[in-house]
Amino acid sequence: MHQPPSFREERVEVLHASLRAHLDALSAGQEAGRSPPWSPAEAPEDYLSSMMRGIVGFNMEIDRLEGKWKLGQNRSAEDRAGVIRGLTGEESTGAAELAVLTASTIAK
Repeated sequence: MHQPPSFREERVEVLHASLRAHLDALSAGQEAGRSPPWSPAEAPEDYLSSMMRGIVGFNMEIDRLEGKWKLGQNRSAEDRAGVIRGLTGEESTGAAELAVLTASTIAK
């Protein structure tokens, strides 16, 4: 006889769907400037499911946000130059701006 899913099983399915929606949205945003953009839908479902088991999703209310530029200052000039080359090859404005900011750390 088939048993109906428990509350826990139903909750896990809802959380899995929510996490997958966030993963899809995050990937779409990060891949938007690529041609063609990659999508999680291109990966085998069993692979995605196994990778998603390693992600802990949670909600958090943020009261304050403080930022600090981390542009590889702790990396060698050679490493930073490689990052700059990679960013320069991207088509997005943000990548070009980040390349300029990273380059400013080499001179310091």
